[in-house]
Amino acid sequence: MIIQSEKRVYNESGKAMPICEFDTDKLLVKSYDNEKMVKTLLEYYDGDINEVNLHLHGKWCEYHFFTDEIKYHKNYVMAHNPNKFTELVNENAIFQYLWDLDWKIFNEIQAQVEHWKEHAEDYQVAMRTGDIITAAKIEKMLELQAKEIIYPCLVYRA
Repeated sequence: MIIQSEKRVYNESGKAMPICEFDTDKLLVKSYDNEKMVKTLLEYYDGDINEVNLHLHGKWCEYHFFTDEIKYHKNYVMAHNPNKFTELVNENAIFQYLWDLDWKIFNEIQAQVEHWKEHAEDYQVAMRTGDIITAAKIEKMLELQAKEIIYPCLVYRA
């Protein structure tokens, strides 16, 4: 489903286009003249606009979200509060909302995993003995456990 803003702008050929658009199937945000979006993306990619997920077309900008967290959040919101995305698109704020959520979830998971690694005796033993495979398995298990705790708080909320 494609959610389009009510506000329109005319493109080079004179056709009226929505100022913001969110494709919920592709998790693609398109925005017109959104300086905050462009600034955020250029800072993240160190000014390299040749990155796969960032496309600048004059005043148009689009970004494809690819994380499972955003996909799960989109599904949850569409089932429990579908008007939320429509409001965010109308305000041309959908990109910033999803970007901030994606980073918050990522940082929370990493912080929890790091905390648990400091206190996980089996992880410490694996690192001391140089058993990188076991350490990686333990770290992955800790990441999955962190998601069990963090998803209900951040992902599954409308």
